[in-house]
Amino acid sequence: CHNAVAELTLCMLRPSTIVSGRSLTDTTLKFAESPLHLDGDKKILAEYERYRDLDDDIFAKVLTKYYDDNKFPLPGTPHAPFSNALRIHDMHHVLQGYPTTPLGETCVIAFDGGLSDMNLGKALIAYVAQFQVGLQFDKSLPMWRNQFKPDIVIRAYERGARCTTNFVELGFDWSGHLTRPIEDVRADFGISPEGMLI
Repeated sequence: CHNAVAELTLCMLRPSTIVSGRSLTDTTLKFAESPLHLDGDKKILAEYERYRDLDDDIFAKVLTKYYDDNKFPLPGTPHAPFSNALRIHDMHHVLQGYPTTPLGETCVIAFDGGLSDMNLGKALIAYVAQFQVGLQFDKSLPMWRNQFKPDIVIRAYERGARCTTNFVELGFDWSGHLTRPIEDVRADFGISPEGMLI
């Protein structure tokens, strides 16, 4: 792994359409907006602020709690590159029931791989390299080791493969689902609660 950082980085970037809900080009541009002070969207931020007033069991309310619990800024906040570029990825975390830990990130990519037609095997190898053997793609982030739990990750892949709605496809319309109870959305999508970590 240590001799293939560039190749593994590309393997992590290839599934960006699944991770971010947009093309690799669009994701790159979205991340580039922040240092140029071009990111943020008052309309999206106001929408997420309104979600705070919903009942606790509503998907959008659970999503805002996810941002608050992780101390992430809400989408639409200026200078919040991850919240703005990875909104769809964050919805995957919440729906699938995986935290934003190294194991949770690996489970999300495994679940998405089980659900999609895209082969995410190489991306999964890159995640394992990062979170198990301590390969650092970004030196500003901490080094992780021994975070890979094969049984849990395989269960995540199996959960994704049993899903009945391909919500990872590019352009999936989330608008009708955010204001519904999260358990109803999970049931409609065929997301089993068995294997969730949160």
